[in-house]
Amino acid sequence: MSDIANYEQEMEQEKLANANFIKLAKSPHHEDREKAAEIGSEVIKERIREKAMPLSMFTWTTTTNDQLVPQLESEENMRYFDYEVDSPGSISVGLYNNPHNYTFAGRRGAMKFYKIMTPRMSKDTNEMRTYSYDIRKIFADNIVRDMAITLNMNWLLANQMCLGAPELPNAWASGPQWCKVYGGFGRETIPNIKVQMIKVQGDRGFEVKQLLTNIVTAIQPAKMGREESGGDISQTMLKEGVVEDGWGGMKWYITMNTQMVPDGTIWGFTDEKYYIRCSHLQETTMYIESKFDMIEFVAMANLGMLIVNERNVIRTDLEGLNL
Repeated sequence: MSDIANYEQEMEQEKLANANFIKLAKSPHHEDREKAAEIGSEVIKERIREKAMPLSMFTWTTTTNDQLVPQLESEENMRYFDYEVDSPGSISVGLYNNPHNYTFAGRRGAMKFYKIMTPRMSKDTNEMRTYSYDIRKIFADNIVRDMAITLNMNWLLANQMCLGAPELPNAWASGPQWCKVYGGFGRETIPNIKVQMIKVQGDRGFEVKQLLTNIVTAIQPAKMGREESGGDISQTMLKEGVVEDGWGGMKWYITMNTQMVPDGTIWGFTDEKYYIRCSHLQETTMYIESKFDMIEFVAMANLGMLIVNERNVIRTDLEGLNL
């Protein structure tokens, strides 16, 4: 079958999908509208994981009502998580001496759940009868973009609050969590990021396992010559694109958003079990209402994220990046 025939067949299939979706959305029966909303929700869930950084990078669990903890002065939904207990370490003692007494204390963190909602979008169904592309994807694109921007901004802001001032250590870290490296992307860039996390951790032993940067920064190794140990890497990237797995022994996540993750910025994270907890109280869900010839869409999610260790996130800014 030719490409033109395949295209025409896909257009016919999408027209049928549109007609079925409109029929369900306009139905007077509540069950049909729920089915239309369920179809839309599945499209959104699939696509939002591609756009929202935390959803693609970390493991998400589901929180039940039984796991929520009532608050004294508000009705906010919150869940508590236990942190790992710090130990003072062992010491050498003489034959007739005893070690100092130490009482350990555990810490807990509170995960606050918040709703992300889209604007209420409405459309006259008569205007959608001749659409030759999937209506569900049109709404999903707008919904996914709006919800992903909110989720990404909240997460990156929380990370930024952990860093403190550039080049200065925090009270909880042994070294600066936010460093600036001059000279752009070179042979020493990845080792420097690993060393930065080691200095932050002190003797705690956590390493960088995941990196986040934008596509402009991620493509920089393609410019490296063989003398910078980048010859083979450059050739692979020019032929196959950005390498996300295994480079430097870390998992790379690449975003197209150059505003939230500026050119030259690389975020580093330890293994997620030592860094963050992510949970849904309600996964992304679409709701549909129908009145006369108008249908109205709105989507919402109820979720929470908790950074369990402020030391386990770092940021490196590459100054003088040759774009």
